[in-house]
Amino acid sequence: MNKTQSKPQSDKPQGIPIWAAFLALLVFTLVGLAAVGGVFYYLNRENAKLRTDMAAQKAAQDQHELERQKGAEAVKLTMAANRQKDLLAQTQVATNALEQLLREVNSLTLDATTLKTNEDGKRIALYPQLVDQTRAFYQKQIPDLPPTPDITTRLEGARRMEQQILSQAGTAYEPEPELVISAQKAVSVANQDLQKVAQVRTVLASLIQESKVKYTTATLSPSSPTLEVALQQQAEADATKTRQTLADNTTEAKDQAVQTLAKAEAQRIIDEANREAAKIRAESEEKKAALDRDILIKKADQQTEEAKNKVAVATAGDEAHKIELRKKAADPAIQAKLASFITPGYWQIRGSTLEKKPLSFTRLVNSGALASTPKGGSTMASIVSSSNDRVRPRWKINSASYLHYPDAIERIKEAQELLTELGPVLVEMKLLEP
Repeated sequence: MNKTQSKPQSDKPQGIPIWAAFLALLVFTLVGLAAVGGVFYYLNRENAKLRTDMAAQKAAQDQHELERQKGAEAVKLTMAANRQKDLLAQTQVATNALEQLLREVNSLTLDATTLKTNEDGKRIALYPQLVDQTRAFYQKQIPDLPPTPDITTRLEGARRMEQQILSQAGTAYEPEPELVISAQKAVSVANQDLQKVAQVRTVLASLIQESKVKYTTATLSPSSPTLEVALQQQAEADATKTRQTLADNTTEAKDQAVQTLAKAEAQRIIDEANREAAKIRAESEEKKAALDRDILIKKADQQTEEAKNKVAVATAGDEAHKIELRKKAADPAIQAKLASFITPGYWQIRGSTLEKKPLSFTRLVNSGALASTPKGGSTMASIVSSSNDRVRPRWKINSASYLHYPDAIERIKEAQELLTELGPVLVEMKLLEP
């Protein structure tokens, strides 16, 4: 029987096939390339993201800078607008004040001119003393008013400044400090001039009011002389009086000279031998007479000037005092303290009226309410607290027991003092009845 014989095994070790090694190397290479590609891809993606982030950050920074610039520009515009607004407000105040000043000056000048021929002027012409005061008013106070051309020039300057500011609206223009100072000065000067015009207006009103208060037997008629005629007549009378004084002094000097010459001539006849001496003496006396005459004329001129100055000073002092009293009477704080007297109402100290009027100053005086005595204070307390008066402000005060309250006493005393001091002026201002 044939037995199959097995193939003898080789003792030589078996190695990795070449194709397997090549395949493994290829796989490893592909894996490496994939890894490198992945790394490059990751890096490129990160770089792209980084560039995107940096671009976004740069855009954000640019936007922020733009917003900052816009904000700064807005702040600058706002500040400029505020300063323009402030200056515009000041120039408008100046314009309004100058327009008012121009109207007041023109109105006052017209009223002063009209007074020379109207009925109020004719009434003033009835009183020589008022004519003299009015003459001083025309000679001193009217010329002292701000000239109309000057006011017009200042008004045009304020309007020009206002238009300059309006033309720059919405821009970053900031007004120069000189413009601000100029506008402030224009307002200040205009207000000062308005006060001056108001004072002159008060003097004019006072003259007219005084002519309605004074009494004379002369009557006002259509044929009564105007104030202009009275002023002219007074000026002519003063000039005539001055000339007459000079003429009288000159005549007296001439008479003295004539007497001296007569004596000299008599002496010449009596004593022919002393003719030359008498002639020299006569010439000396003549020179002395001329010198005396010059001295008399100068003395008369000096006395005339002194008298005019005294009258002007006295008139100015009285008028200044009246102006101060009117200013005090016009003070809102003073009027508030006197509201129970100056407020128009129906009730009066003696009876009532059908027309609202302030209390009568004369009746206040005659009632004894202004007397600085307990009885006067009681009368005053009764007047200001009377329940019969349902219009004027009332004081919470008892006329029978007010002496027990120091505050009530001081309040009554203050009212008495104010009414005593300002009563006539309040009547002139029609804040109290006569």
